[in-house]
Amino acid sequence: FELKAATSDVTGTIAVTDMKKDINFPRLRALSFLPTLPQGMVGTDKNRIGWIEGTYTSNVGYVGEATAQTTADAMTAVEKTRAMAKASAKIKVTKEMTTDYSYIASKLQNKMLTKGLLFLDKELWSGDGNDSTAANHIYGLKGHATAFSATKSGLAFSINKPTEVDVIEAARLQCAVTDAANLSDQGGYAPNVLFINPVRMAKIKLRKATDENYLINRMADGTLSLSGLSIIESNAVGVDELMVMDSSVAEVYFKQNPEIQIGQEATDLTQDQYTIVMFLRAQLVVEGPDKLGIVLVSDISAAITALTKA
Repeated sequence: FELKAATSDVTGTIAVTDMKKDINFPRLRALSFLPTLPQGMVGTDKNRIGWIEGTYTSNVGYVGEATAQTTADAMTAVEKTRAMAKASAKIKVTKEMTTDYSYIASKLQNKMLTKGLLFLDKELWSGDGNDSTAANHIYGLKGHATAFSATKSGLAFSINKPTEVDVIEAARLQCAVTDAANLSDQGGYAPNVLFINPVRMAKIKLRKATDENYLINRMADGTLSLSGLSIIESNAVGVDELMVMDSSVAEVYFKQNPEIQIGQEATDLTQDQYTIVMFLRAQLVVEGPDKLGIVLVSDISAAITALTKA
């Protein structure tokens, strides 16, 4: 007799399915601010960062022979401290999940860590930490920043048909000289970073100079620069805002790096399940005088108007 068999004779596809040991979550944006800023750790038995802010008034001047200076210099010094911010997330998983789908349980832990860092990254930009009502929240860069001023950049009403590129240069100049309208012994900063929205950056990338060359420079490592600034694109930045800063003036401090803990709480034992928890403790510090090293353009359109030649 003759026996024939075909795949159509087999019911179901489980036997011939090679399942990928993974779970595909929606893609997240890359970290933007955390990798750019200097980082430090809070030491053992400490739970906050402290520093001293001072002022110094000099009365240096000419004196005659055998004549004493009549006016002494003056200084003040004030201690400042900032507490750590603490963030957490948790998820419940059953015993079956950890034993039957261990790779999914592992992926959940990785995702929790990633989300924790992403939360910190966004708070570094726009965190609402403040001394009066939210001392245990992250003090964001926007809250530390000095507002853009066309006058302080020295370019107010002086540019014919300005664009976003001119706004960036004006913000860079304000950061470098602090106040072009009132030049003094006040030292400037060394702006090296531009934070900008990807959509806004795309418009700049496509713009050409009069010689038909693009305005953006691509470095050998693939990074982009403009006016000597490293360009960091982030969805966290609004389309009509940007920031130019000297990245050395801000520092992220960790007391507790993001970590995962697994245990049982409340009814977990009787329900045969576990609680996975993520904790982190961190804070951003920009010392008062150095806020001039961070310039925030909160309204690019308004900034363009302020630069436009009358």
